[in-house]
Amino acid sequence: MNVLRRTAAALASVVALSACSGNPTLADEEARMERSRQVWNAQGLDDYRMTVRITGGLLGGSAIIEVRDGVPVSVQPAEGGPQHLPMSAFARYDTVEELFAVLEQAFDTGADDVDATYDATLGLPLTVAIDPMENAIDEEHGFLVEGFTKL
Repeated sequence: MNVLRRTAAALASVVALSACSGNPTLADEEARMERSRQVWNAQGLDDYRMTVRITGGLLGGSAIIEVRDGVPVSVQPAEGGPQHLPMSAFARYDTVEELFAVLEQAFDTGADDVDATYDATLGLPLTVAIDPMENAIDEEHGFLVEGFTKL
């Protein structure tokens, strides 16, 4: 989990993010997610391009995903980084709604820890680190939104 936390912290210093002080509980994190989802839904954005990096265990890779009318129309490997995943691995991460669904599943299944940051203006999740089970090895996973553009 340390690698995911360091990566999320580095990205947070580059991008404007909403922050939460103290040590939030899982219920606090879920409430933050719901507030951010409301902000995202209020945007009414159906056309966008985002670069998503999947992290966790021995897996990793980035894709540039284009969404039109709320539907992914293109998933291409991102340049300039290690690519260890087939593009089909991004099916769970190919819209902002799917990113929220990954978070929601973590809360619904009682993950041990969920750390997430959200874009303060748009509401979309930017960094997510999920630890499903305390003291288990290599089951941590998450994602980073490394770029986002309205189309």
